[in-house]
Amino acid sequence: MKVLVNGQLIEYKDEGKGTVVLLLHGWGSNLHTFDALATDLKKHHRVIRFDFSGMGASPKPDDSWGVSEYAQLTADFLKKLNVETVDVLVGHSFGGRVIIKGFADSVLTANKVILLGAAGPRSKETAKRIIFKALAKAGRVATSLPGIKKAQPALRRTLYGAAGATDYL
Repeated sequence: MKVLVNGQLIEYKDEGKGTVVLLLHGWGSNLHTFDALATDLKKHHRVIRFDFSGMGASPKPDDSWGVSEYAQLTADFLKKLNVETVDVLVGHSFGGRVIIKGFADSVLTANKVILLGAAGPRSKETAKRIIFKALAKAGRVATSLPGIKKAQPALRRTLYGAAGATDYL
């Protein structure tokens, strides 16, 4: 289904009956991230999920958007569907960041919140972080050359280990 929210055409699914469960997907993903979960939940709940603008089947916004715009879109989307109360708000990755920002800005509310691998607030750009990013980009280019490509995984592990970011591997 599609709905127009603040000039944005939004692809969404609204299934089942009962208390409302809203599922928000991660960056670059789409509402189908939650297909299996929605199949189970819709037996006892009204399950709503949508594609964020610029993702899935929802066209890109005309302007560059930040997390605040996505949080406001989510709030306005719920109003458009006449949803007054969200029982459970679930956010994966970027969807979690939208929830956090929406609550901080008082545009989203829910009885319960579940964050799955939520991105959370962005860390400040420190000099160390900027240097590691530059090294990672330079290393990716340098190790893409024939003959050196085999060393890429080992060099990457070393750099990520030094940065304390081995969970990104």
